[in-house]
Amino acid sequence: MSDSGNPTARDIYVPYGLPIIDLATTAGHTQHVEISGITDMYAESGPDFSYVSSYIYQQSTHVGGRDNGVRGDRAHGIEIRNEAWATGNDGFNYHQTLSLDPDYEDGQYFIVDPYTHDNWDDGMSHHERCQATILGGLFEYNGGSGLIPANGAHVSATGAHARKNVGALGVAGLGTGTATGKNAGFAVANATGTDEGGVSTDLALYNCISEDNDRNVYANGDAKNFIRMYGGYVGTATTAKVAAANNAKVYLKDVGEYGTGTTKATAAGGTITVENTTKIT
Repeated sequence: MSDSGNPTARDIYVPYGLPIIDLATTAGHTQHVEISGITDMYAESGPDFSYVSSYIYQQSTHVGGRDNGVRGDRAHGIEIRNEAWATGNDGFNYHQTLSLDPDYEDGQYFIVDPYTHDNWDDGMSHHERCQATILGGLFEYNGGSGLIPANGAHVSATGAHARKNVGALGVAGLGTGTATGKNAGFAVANATGTDEGGVSTDLALYNCISEDNDRNVYANGDAKNFIRMYGGYVGTATTAKVAAANNAKVYLKDVGEYGTGTTKATAAGGTITVENTTKIT
């Protein structure tokens, strides 16, 4: 705009559609896709790898999608050092059918050093039977949670860092997140779907750091949801450093703490179990 008029009074074109790939209508399970070194901006969503048999996505950035940043429903993917930010929902979002039909394999993902920030809802969220292994990564300034498996997903993260999600410490997030009880650095949420066997929604954290969030580690949803944290640290928190609600469970082993805020908080049957190693002598 070349003049000094109010930009909010102008017509703004928002592109519709997916900029990279759109296979999200049939379960092909035959395609292989590789994308490296691209930046896409302001589309409906970012790259959508849904339904492909396998994909590799690396060294790429998505900015400003009005829905999710990166999608990978019912797919097998390798993601290396990608960034997603300023999306209208999650930076990285993955779903899997709850059907036990053998034609729909569990989504499986190996993710290295993601950077997901300033998204309206969550930084990264896997759902319904998705299985993910995450190495490293920074999850910050998201309106919901940083990293949050839900609805029967199974995720592990090593060396990940979650900070300043849900407007913690007076830093305003883009969304609210609090309406569904997802406000945390690392979290699990929502009921575990019965069609996937009702096994669990679980998150294993190895030597991770969560600090300056509303809740740093937060298990919510139902009795089949749990977080296990081995090593690492929880820092200053607005509501609680570690929290559990609605019969969900948190297990802490050799986890350190620093900073201010309530160390442990439980509600509605949630439990927190602490176990520290006794040195062998």
